[in-house]
Amino acid sequence: MVTPHAPSPPNGSSPRRDVARKEAALTYAGYGWPVLPGSDWNGRTWQVASPGGKRTDGAQPILPRNVATVDPDTIAGWWHGRAGVGELSPTVLLRSGPFSFNVISVSTAVGERARQHQQFVAAPTPVAYRPDTEREYFLTKPIGEPSGRNIDPEVADMVTVMQTGSWILVPPATVSAGREVEWRVDPATLDGGLADFITTAGSLLFAAYNLKNSQDQG
Repeated sequence: MVTPHAPSPPNGSSPRRDVARKEAALTYAGYGWPVLPGSDWNGRTWQVASPGGKRTDGAQPILPRNVATVDPDTIAGWWHGRAGVGELSPTVLLRSGPFSFNVISVSTAVGERARQHQQFVAAPTPVAYRPDTEREYFLTKPIGEPSGRNIDPEVADMVTVMQTGSWILVPPATVSAGREVEWRVDPATLDGGLADFITTAGSLLFAAYNLKNSQDQG
């Protein structure tokens, strides 16, 4: 099986990438994470992966969020694995939920520090990185609706809890000029396991406060 983090050709225009995305979507669904098809980067802009598909404002779901699913038959229909050379393939989006996972979005500087924190090393969790947003996305065990508010106003630009029902773009995906979405902590190494929300948030806040203090002193 092609792993979700496997290297892929640029711009989504490859039969191999279409197969890789189908395999990745099925793998994520196997973890219990609802998936959605999203628009793809065509080398110049984001576009719905269909003949004459419309352009989108960045990566966007191409179906309503409420149809996100873990059903393998539905997923196989979205990613049929038969895209020809030069054809786009839907990207893979994950939708958070009260029974699947929550997401904490952080700056890359905070993410790098947090991933080295002893508490995170002892209880790691999957972390996706998007180079176009320069954010890392920490997936955690669900806690219901975390309100979507920043954990602490003092570090609001560094640590944000995403609302339940939000989606994130995950590998394999190109976002621009050959830059790839990647797993900083690959869920495959954790068998799709998730860390506790409070534990992960504690590591992120610790990293954010340390970074803010160093910036204030600098």
